[in-house]
Amino acid sequence: MSEREYIVIELPRGPGYRIRALFRRLAMVVYTPFELMSELAHEPDLMGALISLLLCIIAVTSTSTLFSSRVRIIYVNATTNKVIGVIGGGISKGRVLSSFVMTSLTTLVGWLMVTIIIYLISSFLKGISTLRSVASAVGYASFIRVLVEIIRIMNIAVATRDTMVTVKINIGKNTSMKYITSLISSAISSQTGWPYAILNNFLSYLLQVWMLALFIIIPYNMCGLSLKKSILVGAVAFVIALFIRWI
Repeated sequence: MSEREYIVIELPRGPGYRIRALFRRLAMVVYTPFELMSELAHEPDLMGALISLLLCIIAVTSTSTLFSSRVRIIYVNATTNKVIGVIGGGISKGRVLSSFVMTSLTTLVGWLMVTIIIYLISSFLKGISTLRSVASAVGYASFIRVLVEIIRIMNIAVATRDTMVTVKINIGKNTSMKYITSLISSAISSQTGWPYAILNNFLSYLLQVWMLALFIIIPYNMCGLSLKKSILVGAVAFVIALFIRWI
């Protein structure tokens, strides 16, 4: 009985392979997230995750920059009727750089916190995975926000139609940020005749539901937890992400 010996030769993976793998995995976030998490569990990809996060930072910064260039918000004291401050109405290099730095900090800190939360709770519940794998999965999950921000940019562009929209907001003692945001969206809709507020709210809910689903899929498909435990882990990670304004 003859013995056969096999020699396995691993060819080096060049830049072309890595680029194709990156785009393939970004697409998998949308149409096959279960397969993506299984793949990342065996082959973590921190570089791809960081690129996804960078795309997220660029998209969010672009959205805020376009919004500031098309919308001028005048804050007025509701009691004295005096102008408190004016935001927007133009673009400056300093403002764009500041927005980029702040978005980078919140995005990276959020990525680390959500990664640690999912990894620690999954490990406590007897899940099997590595911190590197979970970090890769959470990083790739941020690509969903890139897609949402692109639609937001289109919403702003169509609503303002290359014109400046001025919104006056009366600020009282108990005026919340959520209320102010709602007033701004409603004012843009009424002035431009475009359902900006409806689309903006829809995109916010879409992002939250999509990210919650991914936070559940990561411990379920990557760490091997039951669906019930995965829902618990995903819910905690989701609450943390909302609290630190990561999504």
